[in-house]
Amino acid sequence: MFLTDVEGVMDADNQVIDKLTITESFNMIRAGTVTGGMVPKIESCLRALEKVKVAHILDGRRSRALLEFVEGHTTGTRID
Repeated sequence: MFLTDVEGVMDADNQVIDKLTITESFNMIRAGTVTGGMVPKIESCLRALEKVKVAHILDGRRSRALLEFVEGHTTGTRID
């Protein structure tokens, strides 16, 4: 779980991507779709995936983001 100050990983149209694979994550970084501070966030998730099955980037600015996630609501970006 990565709580951060953005809604999740954004696509080229500035829309939150609900789910990414490891390969898609690498490709977005290589293509320059993901830039700036999101690069180390995704890289941290990819390192975590060496030990866990799934990683999530959630908007920590939202007071209920973690609770909504635990309750099963789609929020942020899932990487697996």
